[in-house]
Amino acid sequence: MAFEKVSKVLLKIFGSRNERLVKSYTGMVERAGAFEDRMRQLDDAALKAKTAEFKSALAAGRSPEEILPEAFAVVREVARRTVEMRHFDVQLIGGNVLFEGKIAEMATGEGKTLVATLAAYLVHLTGRHVHIVTVNDYLAKRDAEWMSPVYHALGMTVGAIQADMDTAGRERKETYLCDITYGTNNEFGFDYLRDNMKTSLEQMVQGPLQYAIVDEVDSILIDEARTPLIISGPAFDDVTRYKKADQIARQLISLQSGYDRIKSQIDAAERRIANAQGELSEAKKDKDSKRIDKAQQAIDKAQQEIADAQARLTQATQYYEVEFDRKQVRMTDEGEKAAQDIAGMGSFYTGTNIDWPHLLQQSLRAHVVFEKEKDYVVMDGKVIIVDEFTGRLMHGRQWSDGLHQAVEAKEGVTVKEETQTLATITLQNFFKLYDAIAGMTGTAATEADEFMKIYKLDVVVIPTNQPCVRDDRQDVIYKSMPEKFNAIVEEINEISAAGRPVLVGTISIEKSELLSTALTKRHGLDHEVLNAKQHAREAQIVLKAGQQHQARNGQMRGNVTIATNMAGRGTDIKLGPGVAGIGGLHILGTERHEARRIDNQLRGRAGRQGDAGSSQFFLSFDDDLMRVFAPEWTVKALSWIGWEEGEPIYHSRISKGIEKAQKKVEERNFEIRKSLLEYDEVMDHQRKIFYSRRRQVLEGRHLREMIEEMIDATITSHCESILDKEYAYKCMLEWVRANFDVELKLSDVAEVEPREVEALVKERARDAARSNIALSLGEYLEDYADPSTWDVAGLTKWAMSAFKVNLSAGKVKNQSPEEIEEQLASAAGEQVDKRDCSPLAEFLRADFAVRRLAEWARAKFDLKLDTERLKDLNAKEVRELMLAETAEKYRRREIEYPVEFAMSMAYGSQGANVYGFESLAQWANKKYSADLSIEWLQNAKPRDVHEQLMRLSASYSDGKLEEEVTEKVRGLPREQLIEWANARFDASLRAGDLGDGADVKARLAEVGRQFMRRELADLERYVLLQVYDSTWKDHLYAMDHLKDSIWTRSFAEKDPKVEYKREGYRMFNEMLESIEDRVTDIIFRVHLEAGTRARSVWNVSQTSHDEVGQFAMAERQRAAAQAPQGEQKVKQIRLEQPKVGRNDPCPCGSGKKYKKCHGKDA
Repeated sequence: MAFEKVSKVLLKIFGSRNERLVKSYTGMVERAGAFEDRMRQLDDAALKAKTAEFKSALAAGRSPEEILPEAFAVVREVARRTVEMRHFDVQLIGGNVLFEGKIAEMATGEGKTLVATLAAYLVHLTGRHVHIVTVNDYLAKRDAEWMSPVYHALGMTVGAIQADMDTAGRERKETYLCDITYGTNNEFGFDYLRDNMKTSLEQMVQGPLQYAIVDEVDSILIDEARTPLIISGPAFDDVTRYKKADQIARQLISLQSGYDRIKSQIDAAERRIANAQGELSEAKKDKDSKRIDKAQQAIDKAQQEIADAQARLTQATQYYEVEFDRKQVRMTDEGEKAAQDIAGMGSFYTGTNIDWPHLLQQSLRAHVVFEKEKDYVVMDGKVIIVDEFTGRLMHGRQWSDGLHQAVEAKEGVTVKEETQTLATITLQNFFKLYDAIAGMTGTAATEADEFMKIYKLDVVVIPTNQPCVRDDRQDVIYKSMPEKFNAIVEEINEISAAGRPVLVGTISIEKSELLSTALTKRHGLDHEVLNAKQHAREAQIVLKAGQQHQARNGQMRGNVTIATNMAGRGTDIKLGPGVAGIGGLHILGTERHEARRIDNQLRGRAGRQGDAGSSQFFLSFDDDLMRVFAPEWTVKALSWIGWEEGEPIYHSRISKGIEKAQKKVEERNFEIRKSLLEYDEVMDHQRKIFYSRRRQVLEGRHLREMIEEMIDATITSHCESILDKEYAYKCMLEWVRANFDVELKLSDVAEVEPREVEALVKERARDAARSNIALSLGEYLEDYADPSTWDVAGLTKWAMSAFKVNLSAGKVKNQSPEEIEEQLASAAGEQVDKRDCSPLAEFLRADFAVRRLAEWARAKFDLKLDTERLKDLNAKEVRELMLAETAEKYRRREIEYPVEFAMSMAYGSQGANVYGFESLAQWANKKYSADLSIEWLQNAKPRDVHEQLMRLSASYSDGKLEEEVTEKVRGLPREQLIEWANARFDASLRAGDLGDGADVKARLAEVGRQFMRRELADLERYVLLQVYDSTWKDHLYAMDHLKDSIWTRSFAEKDPKVEYKREGYRMFNEMLESIEDRVTDIIFRVHLEAGTRARSVWNVSQTSHDEVGQFAMAERQRAAAQAPQGEQKVKQIRLEQPKVGRNDPCPCGSGKKYKKCHGKDA
């Protein structure tokens, strides 16, 4: 208590931290103001010239802070002239806060759009591009066009990214080249992902992420922080399954209708009891015996109805269970059995049927808990999701996990293919990629801790230009929802009749629709509802929200607008003539939101720039948040002390208590966001590594070194594994497992003769077969004592397929289970004894490992190694030998491949190309300074041309390049040397790139070597890009499945988050190893013909703004997608090499079967 008093005294003396921060900026405001008169004396050209003057000053060593006051004064004057708006002093403070990389909290109507011009200009002067992030395309385009005169007058370029721009087109790229680029968080994030899917640097559009100013920063960095941006493509899904699942779901719903009717009767009776108990309590209070008897009779009657219904309910069958709060439906055991019978496909948990329980669950959800016109609408033959908070139509978005397809099947529209992730990033991790970010909003202070902990962003609350005179009234609390609802309708009618406009904020679309219906029926009141149906008119509706209109009776009434708390952000509500004089806009909140800042946003729609206004929230103890604040006993206690029905409560202590409850919920939500975002750390780490390596490939940096490292790693790992003393035994155990399905230990076969191993293997195999038969018989012989329950047909079929035993159905019925078992065991033993075990001796040969390594090297790199020589070398020496061989092989490839590539210009698969000889002559003369004529090339034999080009290529590899460079370095001055190098090697060198002394020669020689191996570098880039992209795509698909299933680890008392990180790390390492394996497989074999370009492995069908809730069961199905990229048919994949059978030897040379080696996960 004493500490609190001391704190209040200190606060009064020194002010709050925010007050001190704001005060520290006042000096800058005064210095900027001192420049104002001087700036007004300058003409437009002189003001524009200030930009170049500031840039020169910064280049000369002045800091941005030193020129900030004058720069702000320039922007202020330019804005006054071009858009007729002069920056207020508080707006200058806001601009300074943004430039420092902080969050400026500015009240609604304080001109945040204008404030951004200050910081954007100063950042531009430092040589950085600025991205200004808004919440939708409309605001991005509006703000860019609105502020463009300011930027243009300062000599800057400005543009706005729009979703309908071509994602790889010139317009989008040129917009990103602008000094200031407006756009939505979605578009900026998607372009980052799309750029990292492009196959050349020229196709990329976005450029570096240097500085971002995020408008409505709380909405983007808090509300949407956990929602990942996802680019997805078809997952080769059979869409006909959804229609069949829909038919089965309809039949299950029909079967459950009787059960649902009984449950409805019970629920209705329970509601009557609750109402009667309330009436009974009131009657006892009034000592009204007639009302007491009537209420008691109603209770008794309802209780009897419940008892009768409960008895009928026990006889009814429940086929599925529903959780409406989580929008989940789960089939019961009876439901699964019924569905299996309806489907007629046997068990759902065998073979290819295992997806059916999930398909049916999604179909049931589509029918039972997802409502048309509430959760979605159908337009133009497409299912379009309705945002549950704002009521906006989310065109192009799509529920994940097959739910969207289930809804489409329900509505009878075309069912889209299910998708897989091709690229993904959360908004939080995307904005962390920027060198610096800043933000603006009207409500950030309540989330200041989260901004600091997650983004290291400080929040500064900027004072308003004019004092806020809005009357924020105490909350009105009612006992029940109906009482509150009636009071709201009457309040709206009364205030509107007084001429004041009313903005009604609800927390859901459903509440908005109910309120609209009540206003129409009870008072016939004209009003607007901002929901999915009025999405296109959102801006117009919000603009009229502060106006008046003439009612049918001629009276001037205030406009009534009903919207969700989040609707209309970014659009100011301006008061109509005379409205301010009668009290201004009135804000009526129908319920408190769980986040205080959402309530503050709603309040902030009124009282802008000193206008009159008021706000008030109507609550009831049935509200979700009130249940957190006050348990049920509170209502009973208040009734005991005389709280009458329909009587409201006003008390500041209750309002403060509600805010404390909101704070608790905010803290809980922060922990949820924090937990969910930790899952994305796995993909964020992987994404950074992968994208950086892919970027290196696109830029062509150190590709040779990258491939050499891969070859080194592959050779090292195989030398270590194959030359290990236990390798032969491990191969033997794998062979035994694959051929006999028997598990042996190393100690069982170490230093044992092949015949002894064979005897042991066959003995174990017979025992295993007998055990398997004993277990499997139970599946076919349900009751050993009752042959009528036996599945004889299934048993005979299994016996034939497993042991080649032809059991007679007639005989089986007359045999005992023991006789059947013995017959099958005997047949299995015979099958085991017939199997060939001669390969066992091969594994035990002394030279098995070196022969296997030599076979692997020949298959992998086409190296011909002498096994006799390898026997005398240790593992390290063998590795060095193989690295030397591959290095020489790669050197030869650097000589040969450019010639092979060039030969394809003139000699293709269809014969000689007469038009290609000119290109070939130009290529050879340019690369080797040769003097080959087109006539000679046309008349010479292809073999002679090839030999001549090979001699030229070899000569440059053996020293001629260095000789040419040395001669030019000695004979040419520096400027001419650079001109020669650029012309000779197609380079773009500048004076500072060469260095001095010996560095000049070394640098030019390196440029020359890159020129000589350009064709091979293009091949390396092509191979690496194709392998990287296809492997990453497969990895993302595997990660999709991991996300969907990782929660099941909790059943084994394991933390799903830890397991996800561990499994993700393992899978990523396997992906990197797979890349090395695939690249080294083909890098010595593959060739490109002239004109070949890298092809994209990405088949994008949609972009989506998903929910990370797939990690949390309660939110798994709430994901949605945005901005479709055009649906495409997936081309059939054709194998260029013969397909490897699952039982064939693995091509890698391991000795294992393909299904046990690299085909394990195929």
